[in-house]
Amino acid sequence: ACTPRAPAFAAIAGLRAKYWLHGDNDLRGGVYIWSDRAAYVAFLAGDVGRASGNHPNIAHLAMRDYAVDEVPTRLTRGISVA
Repeated sequence: ACTPRAPAFAAIAGLRAKYWLHGDNDLRGGVYIWSDRAAYVAFLAGDVGRASGNHPNIAHLAMRDYAVDEVPTRLTRGISVA
């Protein structure tokens, strides 16, 4: 169910990366890296964001908004220093 949806996510303006996660018993999730908060808010209001909550293969959808803690993230190579 994920691979066919990937191109729609790849086309979203402001989405720098999406990490598709797979756990036990078909539990799936994702980590989204946005260019800025405005891109994230636009995603939530857009077709793909709204459709995610209504998709027949998605149950118990939860979206959480986190900011990057930049200092330790840079130390662990999570943000390009160059």
